Amino acid sequence: MDINKKAAGALRVGCVTIADVDETFKTYGITELRDKIEHLIYAMGSPVVFMVPGDGKIESEYATILAAFLSGDWKADQTAV
Repeated sequence: MDINKKAAGALRVGCVTIADVDETFKTYGITELRDKIEHLIYAMGSPVVFMVPGDGKIESEYATILAAFLSGDWKADQTAV
């Protein structure tokens, strides 16, 4: 899968709610959960992500990554010296 860098940039600078994220994905035609996950990770600066197995469903993985993205904690890592 190729990352749409415009979509990732829009996620990075303009999304603070689930509705914002959903609208950005809709605008750029990103519909598959795996693609959404990859775009969110890229927008966060491609951190290494370790997932707890949980129920093993992609929906759970997406919810976890989305929560991490919306927390904004990754933004602090972007400004570290």
